[in-house]
Amino acid sequence: MSFMPIATERAHAPPAWLAPLIAVGVTALVVLPAWFGVLSLPALLVLGPAAVVAVGWLLVRVPQSVVFLIPASLAAPMTFYTYPWEIALCALLLLLLIEGVRRRADWLTRWSRLELALALFTLLGLMSLFWVFDARTYIIHARRLLLGMGTLWAASRLPAVAGKRWFEAGLLGAALSVALAGLGRWMTSGFSAEEALLRRPETTNLGWGTANFLATLMMLVSPVALVIAVESRGARRVAAWATVLLVGTLQLLIASRAAASLFLIGMLVQVAFLRRGGRGGRQRGVFAVGLVAAVAAVLASPLGAGFLQRFTSLRELGSITIRIWYWREAWLRVVEHLPFGLGLGQGYAYADKLQNIDPHNYWLVVGSELGVPGLLLWAAVLVITWRAVGRLGSAPEMRGRVFALRLAFVLAQLHTLVEPTFQGSQYQFLWFWLFGGYLAYGAAEDPDAASASSRR
Repeated sequence: MSFMPIATERAHAPPAWLAPLIAVGVTALVVLPAWFGVLSLPALLVLGPAAVVAVGWLLVRVPQSVVFLIPASLAAPMTFYTYPWEIALCALLLLLLIEGVRRRADWLTRWSRLELALALFTLLGLMSLFWVFDARTYIIHARRLLLGMGTLWAASRLPAVAGKRWFEAGLLGAALSVALAGLGRWMTSGFSAEEALLRRPETTNLGWGTANFLATLMMLVSPVALVIAVESRGARRVAAWATVLLVGTLQLLIASRAAASLFLIGMLVQVAFLRRGGRGGRQRGVFAVGLVAAVAAVLASPLGAGFLQRFTSLRELGSITIRIWYWREAWLRVVEHLPFGLGLGQGYAYADKLQNIDPHNYWLVVGSELGVPGLLLWAAVLVITWRAVGRLGSAPEMRGRVFALRLAFVLAQLHTLVEPTFQGSQYQFLWFWLFGGYLAYGAAEDPDAASASSRR
């Protein structure tokens, strides 16, 4: 697939974000010292218009900023049953359609094998309309599948809109926005440390997601954030390190066993790879030792006490037993409704022992709702994704990105066995944005890989 950029980035142009940043900063200084609170009516009346003006300024002066704004708004709450990032994503889809028609671009109608596999999976889910019994849950999950398909289609064509720097800045923005929103909610919850541990979902409840789901989103982006922090320079390095440190802090505060454990293991594995495969082996070794020492120090501090308690308290360990019960009932549901399943989203309305409860395993969700065809198509999506990542560009600067993507893939697949992941719209968006975007930029930077990919 070949791409032609809509707008080129000007290396020496004055930063277009400076004016809106100053506007928002000045209005924030007016509002916050009065202690009204960011979500209070006075704050919204002042910061709301300022934010709209700032975003409008960016889109007019720097159209590429839409690639940053979509994932960076991931933590925003739902308004009128719609998330801001959904509206921005639809705007990007419209922009790509208009530009593709205007330029008669071949990428408008040329789909990759990954897009075709996901389209078949989505089509199967939509076709289950003919045998569903609860229209409401069907519509909710049909919307989620269509958003995933639209995200992959848009992400696969991002090089036609903006450079890779904007894309990676958006990934950091997604992790930062979720971490800052979770931290703000945690600090204003009014719970003591003991109460926060006992009432974790309420402590970080953002309305669209609670503790474990926030930790899941941050875990998915962490490998890429770390490699950007290590291999970048200047402001990008500062932003990436700030993201990694803030995400690590939130992982310990949220204390999601699966996400936090995989986050720490992934960091250590990635550091070992960077030391072996990257430049400056001695510096990487010092960095690895420093990271291990920092993790050990944090776990030994009061900050890590609540996290460690999640692995030692009998009360907390009881949730593992509950998950086993979930899996057993979900498996019985799969077997009972072979070969085509209950229908999209029907597991949440089906009147059995698991009614209104998520099985905490996406494979069991797909098997119970879309049957054997759904399992085969979803497996095809994952296999094609893994193989496509392995065919990314062989340039030295891409080596760390490829390893980070493979690590994120493995961590995500392990995590989806014990927690709801793709069941959430935010996670599904972030997954296809992350992998679809990097595959597109890799193909644009390496014509040989692109031609090989199109032949397969």
